[in-house]
Amino acid sequence: MRLACWSSISSYPFIPECYEIRKTSFFIFIAITLTACGGGGSDDADCSDFAYQQDAQAWHQSNPGSDLDADNDGIACEHLPRR
Repeated sequence: MRLACWSSISSYPFIPECYEIRKTSFFIFIAITLTACGGGGSDDADCSDFAYQQDAQAWHQSNPGSDLDADNDGIACEHLPRR
């Protein structure tokens, strides 16, 4: 009975099909939660993420292809204050 898979585990013996359904559902839930919370680890940054130009420059150099250098002159977030 398929409904038994979603009932309390203690009420039913171990059913391999139910275990796979529960395991898959758990991983789908975790993936959706991490995606919604930004847990996916996005490497996208913009100048507002940095307080100082030197920090933005260091991040830009360690992440080639970032959008921190709008005019492509090699200097990231030129408008930010320097230390």
